[in-house]
Amino acid sequence: VEDGPFAAGTPLPRRLPAGRHGIPAALVVEHQRRRLLTAAAEALAEHGYANLNTTQVSEGASVSTSTFYKHFGNLWDCVLAAYVAAGDRLCELDRSVCRDRVLEMVLSPKFVT
Repeated sequence: VEDGPFAAGTPLPRRLPAGRHGIPAALVVEHQRRRLLTAAAEALAEHGYANLNTTQVSEGASVSTSTFYKHFGNLWDCVLAAYVAAGDRLCELDRSVCRDRVLEMVLSPKFVT
């Protein structure tokens, strides 16, 4: 999972405030991308790949189709990026769970005998 203010698992708001909000441009771009990835996964689950389109993803992310294409060259690029992000998150969770389990085992009185 990418580093940044939205990497800690905090739920993303569906949309940033409109107009001048003082949020740095890089943060807005990151937020849009994260919402697009989430929307792609949700739309894929709902409609299936054969019926998926960029409008569904854009609307699910509360961004314009133009914004979609600023982030991704095509629908496949977006779906692939969502897949990779989900895989990275699963690997991160797996490492975290395994690390915690190993620590639990190592610190266990049964192990330290």
